[in-house]
Amino acid sequence: PGPLEVLVVYNTPKDLPEIEARLKELEVDGSWPEGRKLRVMRVSESTSKAANLNAALKCVHQPYVVIYDADHHPDSDSLLLLLEKMVRRDVDCVQGSYYMRNLGQNQFGCAPCSFPFLARIIDAEFFTDWFL
Repeated sequence: PGPLEVLVVYNTPKDLPEIEARLKELEVDGSWPEGRKLRVMRVSESTSKAANLNAALKCVHQPYVVIYDADHHPDSDSLLLLLEKMVRRDVDCVQGSYYMRNLGQNQFGCAPCSFPFLARIIDAEFFTDWFL
C-alpha cells in the first residue's frame, strides 16, 4: 500500500566483486513492479549491525521502516499484517512474531540421545526475552 524502497545495507572487510556487481545491477534496474526501488549501501566504516542500521536510518524518508536480517524468512503477508496492526492500534513500533524453522537441527549429543540443542535454546530465549 504505497511506495516501497528496499535498502540492502552491509559491511564486509573485503571486496565481494561478483556479489557487489550483481547488487549494483539490481539497484539500477528500473523494472521493479509498482514503482518499487532498491538501494544498496556498503557501509565501509562499519564493523557492526548497529552501525549499518544507523547509516541506513539517515537515508530513510518514509513514515514506516521494517528491518530484516539477511537470514530472516518472513511470511509473504507479514508486512501487510504489521502495517495494518500499526495503523489500527495507532502505535509507533511493532515487532513481528519469530519462530525457528530448524528446531530439529543443531543436534547435541550422539544418537540415540541427541537433542536439537542450539535451535531450542535460541527459540526459548526469544520467547523469554520478548514476551514478558
